[in-house]
Amino acid sequence: PVPYADVPVMKRANGMKMTLKNESVTVNDFTVEFLVKVDGLGLRKNNQILFNAADYSGGEGGTDGEIFTRFAADGAAGKWDKFQIKNQGKSYDAQTSFKNNVWYHIACVNDNAAGTMTIYVNGVLDSKFPNAQTSTTVNSSSPRGFRFCGESDDDGYMKSNVQASEIRFWTVARSEAQIKENMYGVAPTSLGLFGYWRLNEGTGNNLADITGNENNAVIFGADATWLLNQRVEVGKEE
Repeated sequence: PVPYADVPVMKRANGMKMTLKNESVTVNDFTVEFLVKVDGLGLRKNNQILFNAADYSGGEGGTDGEIFTRFAADGAAGKWDKFQIKNQGKSYDAQTSFKNNVWYHIACVNDNAAGTMTIYVNGVLDSKFPNAQTSTTVNSSSPRGFRFCGESDDDGYMKSNVQASEIRFWTVARSEAQIKENMYGVAPTSLGLFGYWRLNEGTGNNLADITGNENNAVIFGADATWLLNQRVEVGKEE
């Protein structure tokens, strides 16, 4: 069923930072998924970063580790409504044209055995690409760490107010059926579920990882703004 949930509103200098219990994790396969609604997609509003995990100990090239998602990649003139994920120096662009003030479920699945990076939007296949077929290390203590809504504590590229719910990071490649059937919730003990932030606290700045893995998070900066009892239904326009 479509849930009603309390959701935070994040923005520039008021985003989310996760701290991994063991600081870093190395994965061959991974799935990143989340529910998101933004209000600031438009011309000259590029590089608005959503989920971002990195380990740039070897430089900014992304060869040590990078799982980097955003709307409107740098230089994407005329593509301000497009979503992109970068991993290990390769960029993958979704085909969907995203709209402001609409909830979407976005999932990115890296499957090294199959050699693919796949993007799903609202539980439906959007696009599939050959991937880098290398392992990825991400580190929550690196400068860009484990974040949602911006790549720093004051990211000037972030022009949107970002509502989010059900952020999950998996160390396995999830199937299309699993993604479609579990957009609005999944068992915290699911196999391969590394971090699960429901973002339904309704108050305060602390956000729990409900897997029990203790990868807890905060909304940094000002006191968090919460919208209570929101209908989180994908694809429904206001």
